[in-house]
Amino acid sequence: MVACVNCGLEARTGDRFCRRCGAALAAGAAGAAGAAGAAGAAGTPTAAVPTTAVNRAPADDTTSLVPLALHPPGAPPGPMPGPSGSGHAIPDQPTIMVRPKRAGRGLVFTACVLVVLLAVGVGLLASGILHRSSTGSASIPPTAPPVTKPPSHHPATTTTTSSSTTTSTTSADELSQAQAISAIATQSGGARASVQNAVADIGQCGPNMAADVTTLQNDATTRQQLASQLGGLAVGAVPNGPAIVAALTQALQASAAADTAYAAWGHNAMGCTGSAPPNPNQAAAAAADSQASTAKQSFADAWAPLAQALGLPALSPDQI
Repeated sequence: MVACVNCGLEARTGDRFCRRCGAALAAGAAGAAGAAGAAGAAGTPTAAVPTTAVNRAPADDTTSLVPLALHPPGAPPGPMPGPSGSGHAIPDQPTIMVRPKRAGRGLVFTACVLVVLLAVGVGLLASGILHRSSTGSASIPPTAPPVTKPPSHHPATTTTTSSSTTTSTTSADELSQAQAISAIATQSGGARASVQNAVADIGQCGPNMAADVTTLQNDATTRQQLASQLGGLAVGAVPNGPAIVAALTQALQASAAADTAYAAWGHNAMGCTGSAPPNPNQAAAAAADSQASTAKQSFADAWAPLAQALGLPALSPDQI
């Protein structure tokens, strides 16, 4: 048995190359010399093959090595002769081990590159969107200037925006001014019952005619004072404010004149029996009372829509 001088593996009979490392066996080369001469005498054409080193795979590569035959198809084993007619034989060459190509490596590499490029593109796009969203330069439209509404005739509402400051202030003034008008009209109507009782007692020559005269004189003074207060009110924020104030002022002044005339009538009829006799004071009181009723109706008509809009009580002519 012949052992391989390269790796020490024992070769089988007839082996010309080591089955482990592919190195040429010395014994096989010697036995092949005679066969080469016979092949040259027979004139078998062969092609010269240059000496090629054995292609060994790395130790960690598990790819199988495929032997590459150096003899032409159909040629008998043995040394190959030199060029035609030379009669020289080329020594046996080691078998070349060719590693099969891995066709999938290129596709895997290309796919990886595409995935990386796609991820980078998505990241850049996302960062651009986030940047525009954070700065607000591309996604937030320009804000339109605030619009100031005209003064409202409705109850004032509390607001926190600076654009509504003027509207809120105007509404508050409107409400406060209207409330002042309502307070004067209501105070005037509070004495109506006592005035009517005093006039009725005088007409019947009642026992309290002196007290009736005092009641009428006091009411006349009060209504004159209320008319003066009404003239000093600021009513510029109240819709139709001047007309409302004018009607109420006329009603107060006419009522005060009627109270004064009724007091004079009672003073003249004091001590009478049955019913108080009519006189010019009683006639003047009746005329002033008629004027006061007309003015009170005008005030009530103008006051009703404003009171409804502002949530204030409505006032009838009999309540003034």
